[in-house]
Amino acid sequence: FKGFLRKCVEALQKLPDRGILAGMGELLDDKQKTWVKVNLRKDTIFLLKLKLAP
Repeated sequence: FKGFLRKCVEALQKLPDRGILAGMGELLDDKQKTWVKVNLRKDTIFLLKLKLAP
């Protein structure tokens, strides 16, 4: 399981912030899109790393 989480972190670190919106753009309003571009990738990586911690 932890190996999978590490692969997720690596993949997210390579993904550009704009790429995180792929397929979700029509579901979000402009304010939400801005938040996603700025925070979602960073917050997700943080939470995955937190889960990996002993």
